[in-house]
Amino acid sequence: YPDVIESLSITGTVIKSHHNVGGLPAKMNLKLVEPLRLLFKDEVRRVGMELGMQPHLIKRHPFPGPGLGIRILGDITPEKVRILQEADDIYMSLMREWGLYDKIWQAGVILLPIQSVGVMGDERTYENTIALRAVTSTDAMTADWAQLPYEFLAKVSNEIINKVKDSALNVTLEDVNIKANNDAALSVEGAGNTTITLKGDNTLTSDGKHAGLEHNEKSDGGATTGKLTITSETDKNGNNTGSLTATGSGASAGIGSVWNSGNYSDSGAGDIEITGGDITAIGASDGAGIGSGCKATGNTNITISGSAKIKAQTEQGGAGIGSGANSFGTTTVNITSGTVKAQGGDYGAGIGGGDNSRNTNITISGGTIEEAVGGSTGDGIGGGNSSRNITVTIQGGTIKKAQGGKGNFYAGHGIHSDSTLNISGGTIENAQGGNGKYYGGHGIYSDSTLNISGKAFIQNAKGGDGGTEGGSGIRSDSTLDISDQASIQKATGGESQSTGGSGIYNHGKLTIFGGTIGTAQGGEGKSSGSGNGGHGIYSKTMEILGGIIQKAIGGNANGNTCTGGSGIHSDGTLTISGGEIQQATGGDSTGISGKGGTGIRGDQVVKISGGAIGSAKGGSGDSGGAGIGTGAKPAFATEINISGGTITEATGGTGGAGSRSAAGMGAHQSHRRDRKGRRGTGQADHGA
Repeated sequence: YPDVIESLSITGTVIKSHHNVGGLPAKMNLKLVEPLRLLFKDEVRRVGMELGMQPHLIKRHPFPGPGLGIRILGDITPEKVRILQEADDIYMSLMREWGLYDKIWQAGVILLPIQSVGVMGDERTYENTIALRAVTSTDAMTADWAQLPYEFLAKVSNEIINKVKDSALNVTLEDVNIKANNDAALSVEGAGNTTITLKGDNTLTSDGKHAGLEHNEKSDGGATTGKLTITSETDKNGNNTGSLTATGSGASAGIGSVWNSGNYSDSGAGDIEITGGDITAIGASDGAGIGSGCKATGNTNITISGSAKIKAQTEQGGAGIGSGANSFGTTTVNITSGTVKAQGGDYGAGIGGGDNSRNTNITISGGTIEEAVGGSTGDGIGGGNSSRNITVTIQGGTIKKAQGGKGNFYAGHGIHSDSTLNISGGTIENAQGGNGKYYGGHGIYSDSTLNISGKAFIQNAKGGDGGTEGGSGIRSDSTLDISDQASIQKATGGESQSTGGSGIYNHGKLTIFGGTIGTAQGGEGKSSGSGNGGHGIYSKTMEILGGIIQKAIGGNANGNTCTGGSGIHSDGTLTISGGEIQQATGGDSTGISGKGGTGIRGDQVVKISGGAIGSAKGGSGDSGGAGIGTGAKPAFATEINISGGTITEATGGTGGAGSRSAAGMGAHQSHRRDRKGRRGTGQADHGA
């Protein structure tokens, strides 16, 4: 009867023309029998019950006469029909499973032509949206929206993503608060790419060994899970209008994968991109804040871009953003824009690897890293304790704070790569090594090659303090190249009771092609028994071909019979053929029989064929250091070759009571002739 009422023009307006009302020829060779015509739909169901019909037939939801195609708005294609059929089947099946089907008058999935903005890969996309419709009614004359449980809606969303393969789905979370019981609060699986749009404030809290917002590289059955994109719209001021707090449990990530506790053979987090929203991700125990859970063997790829505002942290051995502890899969982190704060758990990095992890690749090309702080012994940006195969590339953006964690033996580094570290752009405002009981961490450190080039700007790189040795401001264990328009405003070694760290330290060959070094300052050796000063700039072998060094200053030594650091120091051959050294000063030595550091020192050969040296000055002590030469005692057989360039001033350091100044150029206090027959003087003020 409701169909009859809606099809008639009782008030002059037809509500809806039904296919089962009217439309038949006026004359037919049959008699039309319609015993249910004047019954409301609830009355029709009562008739069915009286006739003994099966309940699942009587209580079945009304199905659209034209078929599911009527629920596809816009063009109808075979692919859209398939997606709708699969999604609708999941919706209806779960309604029955949860005991909700008979409480709902009609429900269905609607495939909308509304295109929601998202990012997939490196391209902006506009994908369709699925709406879940459910209403309650008695007689089909009036209806109200059904108040379905959040947990049920989360389950439906999970199942659609899991089962509707090879399709992109958009899910909107608006003021959702889900606290799971022995499960993920929301799990995204299946082969299709998924975009979650945040509106309002949302909270996802997991239980058991699951992530808050769970995304594993492999879904059940072994299929590769599609990419997860998290985004939000912004207001007129550029602020995100949606937020999410996701909390993991049981060594799983806040956003990412589960703890690989034996139930999962491959628990990397797969592809995750965050393009918008205010995100707080809290990993549990050894899981990452954003990334993989503990012991992940699969791959994790994390991209942060757009207006994303991230705060990621974890409790124990995982990284803030990156991998969980003991994860041997490959983890890749790309930051192109957005704002990031990341705190690693104990032994984990702020951004990068967890404790004892492997294969971490980090690229920063834009955005702002407000802070990346390692847990105990973890790097700010790099790896966790005992991590291996870490590659860091910095091409742009701003790093306001990269802080290594403190250590009971070794401390963490501010920025660390155990393979080539390339810094070709961007601004590093502060890279700070952690303080260590024995060895301080380095501000910026590569176990291999370190290249500082382009327009890279390093405002402050400082080594951490250590009982045995302070960390260096900048350090490389292979080759270190500084070139182009790169600028290092300040590099400072950490203090130590024994040996202060160097401002810039290289264990192989240092080549300065260009750029500007403002101040390279060695750390102080504080102990009266064994405190040696660190060097301003140190390398096994060094070539200065260009660029400007404004100040290179050795650290002071407080230990008896100890030596102040050199301003510029090479253990082997030091070659100066270009560039400008405005000031190179050795550190002072205050201990008994202490030796002042050398201004510019090469322990084998010093070759000066070009460039300009403004002031080279030895440090003071009971024995003053040389301006240019060696501060060793007894002196090495140092050869000083000067064939060009300009030396404005080379001054030996002042000796203690009853002593005299060291040589301006030459071997410390020996006044020996080098192989070229030049004699050191108390002060050299001439063009070479």
